[in-house]
Amino acid sequence: MNGELTVVLQQLIHGRMIAALGTLHQGAPFVSMVTYAVARDGSFILHVSRLAAHTRDMLDNPEVSLLITESEAA
Repeated sequence: MNGELTVVLQQLIHGRMIAALGTLHQGAPFVSMVTYAVARDGSFILHVSRLAAHTRDMLDNPEVSLLITESEAA
């Protein structure tokens, strides 16, 4: 990845607090909104409830997707 693209990506990731989390729920895609932070090592920290369906889904299958996007108004 070139330097300019890296800067744009970092600005997007650090400039948002909410992302769409995609999990597999009973064999079907399940998407929900979650808050997140970025750790010093670049990994994502997700704020989820133990009671939420997406948390159970992640415990069953840790392969997930995370979508961070700029708002359409921007």
